[in-house]
Amino acid sequence: MKSINRANQLLAVLLIIQLIAVAAVFWPRRGATAAPAVPLLEGLDASKIVRVAVKDAEGAEVVLEKKAGLWVLPNVDDYPCDGKRVTEFLDKVVGLQSSRLVTENSTSHRRLRVADDAFERQISIHTEDGAAYTLYLGTSPAYNVTHARRAGQNQVYLVSGINISDASTLATAWLNAKYFSVPQDRVTAFTIQNAQGTFRFAKDEAGRWTLEGLAAGDTLDENTVRVLLSRLEAWWMMEPLGKTEKPEYGFDQPSAVITVEAKDEAGSARTYTITIGARTADNNFVIRSSESPYYVKVSAFSAEDFVSKGYQDFLVQPTPTPAPTSPAS
Repeated sequence: MKSINRANQLLAVLLIIQLIAVAAVFWPRRGATAAPAVPLLEGLDASKIVRVAVKDAEGAEVVLEKKAGLWVLPNVDDYPCDGKRVTEFLDKVVGLQSSRLVTENSTSHRRLRVADDAFERQISIHTEDGAAYTLYLGTSPAYNVTHARRAGQNQVYLVSGINISDASTLATAWLNAKYFSVPQDRVTAFTIQNAQGTFRFAKDEAGRWTLEGLAAGDTLDENTVRVLLSRLEAWWMMEPLGKTEKPEYGFDQPSAVITVEAKDEAGSARTYTITIGARTADNNFVIRSSESPYYVKVSAFSAEDFVSKGYQDFLVQPTPTPAPTSPAS
């Protein structure tokens, strides 16, 4: 019995030693915490940043560049970014403080996901005067705090005010993803041309929608029309593709062409055209609006109705008559 108690005491001592070791590695240093706050990327001025590259652990990367005072995606024919989003992100990066030291041991870098070859995010920054900075963001041990390390240094800090989600490698995270938009109440007519035929919808004086060439006895399903209009009111892109038309986009034989007739804010008549190309390898679609020089990828959900619907799909469907039930024997 004494030997068992002795063994338990030894295990307890070992556990305490392990806990102390873990605390020594992860607990912020008191001296560093009490020291004056110093920017993690000391010397970096947000107003002088002209290029940012964000890369994730899988190798996905997005590059942002400032040209003529505007942020763009240089790898996508300078597709315009949302300058406010970029500025807010850079302000967060510049504002990071090196006041909560976690470790100075380089052997901890991989575990904390801030190593040169094992990280959650690598943020490379270039300024107009030729200076370069690289920041690694790693694991998040608690809400709203993240491990961070400046390249070339062993020190890892616990920083607040920035998360991995702030450093997205998706292009659409840095721009206005609403590619095409026209308010429903300004649309007066629209036409769909697809493999099933040509269908023109127009709004009459009473505000009701009509279908040109509607056969006697058929009734247009206005709910279907409103669903189509809702797609046109906010058509979101999945990815910008650039200004160059590629053969695989299928615009030599488009899947559908949509012509929208509407009134602008001043009440003047406007006409817009949206061309839907071929399906992509991931079963979505490439489209281009007459209002933009850029081709973009959109979800199959947003484009499918324009591509596949035919005359019968636009009609109110008759209610099936229930089959007569036989009397109980």
